[in-house]
Amino acid sequence: MEELLDRLRSRKTDDLDVLLKRFRTASHELDRAEEFDYVVFNEANQLDRAIAQIRSIIDTEQSRIHQPDISIMTAS
Repeated sequence: MEELLDRLRSRKTDDLDVLLKRFRTASHELDRAEEFDYVVFNEANQLDRAIAQIRSIIDTEQSRIHQPDISIMTAS
């Protein structure tokens, strides 16, 4: 989480309120990570790895014979 906060701050693209909201959202998502089927971290200098993981997830899901129903939860 410390690295995420540093990365968000260094971008200087969001004001403090937006930055804090993004940080809280990420923290909440990490707390609930076990509820997700997949977790991909976009770590510093590892973009190619994150992209490869996402492609692998897409390939896996497209290969399923019985694809699960998908529901999208929104943050409250």
